[in-house]
Amino acid sequence: MFNDINVSEAKKGFTYDGVSYPEGTYIVDMSQAKAGLANTMLWDGEDITNITPAMYDISAWNLPELWGFEALEIDAESSFNVKTQDVKNVTAAGELVGDGPYVVPNSSVKSVNLVNTLVERGFEVKRDEGQFYLETSKTPELRKLVEESGITVETVESISGDTVTAQKVTILKDGGMNKGQSHAGTLLALERLGFDVKEITPRQLAEEGLGDTDVFFYSGTSRLISYNNSQANAEFGLENESQYDAFKENVHSFVKSGGKYIAVGAGASDAAKQLELTNVKVNKGYSNSNGIVRVDYGSTPLTSGYEAVDYGFVFQPVWYSEVEGADVHASFINSDDFFVAGHWENRSDAQGQPVIVKEQDEDVTMIGLEAGFRDHTDYLFRLFSNAIYTK
Repeated sequence: MFNDINVSEAKKGFTYDGVSYPEGTYIVDMSQAKAGLANTMLWDGEDITNITPAMYDISAWNLPELWGFEALEIDAESSFNVKTQDVKNVTAAGELVGDGPYVVPNSSVKSVNLVNTLVERGFEVKRDEGQFYLETSKTPELRKLVEESGITVETVESISGDTVTAQKVTILKDGGMNKGQSHAGTLLALERLGFDVKEITPRQLAEEGLGDTDVFFYSGTSRLISYNNSQANAEFGLENESQYDAFKENVHSFVKSGGKYIAVGAGASDAAKQLELTNVKVNKGYSNSNGIVRVDYGSTPLTSGYEAVDYGFVFQPVWYSEVEGADVHASFINSDDFFVAGHWENRSDAQGQPVIVKEQDEDVTMIGLEAGFRDHTDYLFRLFSNAIYTK
């Protein structure tokens, strides 16, 4: 609607092709002026690897897969006939159902944001098998917070799990290396999830350490911990070998003291290897290879809220091998069609390989997926909150 595309909704529930859809299901008629733009937003994309030799930038936006909704294409010649009405505005008021205790489903960015808001407001929240539970009865404050969140929170018979506490999160800031801020998407994702995030530069970390940080995110190029940079990048990296040694020592001290270290993407995975935080082998595709992938997420708390086989996004794809000292939490599916849309040559070696691993002896997690890419991969943001909350 923001882009002048007309949207309608079903006046009552209906069935199409054996599947039932509820009242209010959104329908976009493609016989309108901006049908091409609507199609770009709603289709599933395509694998263009064999169409063009290389890509300069992102080649698969895929809103349904990366924003977490279903978009069903209806053939123009089908018998689809549903009474609709135009959508003038969209309301998203949440609903508190029952008298408690409650389950807050780990199903969206809004859900995790609500959890962090509740913890901040002093409510007791527990986490069990990746789901969140709230030990309280219905109160005016709780009802107001749930309504503002836009999600439905329902009563359950009993709750269990570990108490969720507020986490102090710090992310390594690149300042603009290579004319970009590669950490920015992950920062925005964490903020939208409701975490209070502090940025720290490589030099600050070398000089000051990580203080009272609970969780440290590295999301960006491995050049951030180099002291041999081009003139343009020199101001963002480390100054000398002494600073590098201090950076490494402070990171190891943080992890050994119980801190949680999370690496996101290919560059951060290289850095984790360089800092000797892992012994797994880091394998990478071409720098501009990117797109939508199918991932085997299994059923662990670190991948809670996702289907056993679900979607992911890669940009300079990375996968791991020689993982004897780590637990594998997610892998590319072991099928020729694990790559859904985008551009990625010579990808066969990645098929079936690990893409999220966690060290067994220390709290170091490596997420090969670009789960915070440019504030776009909304559906994948909860991989960060899962990693933060999983012990």
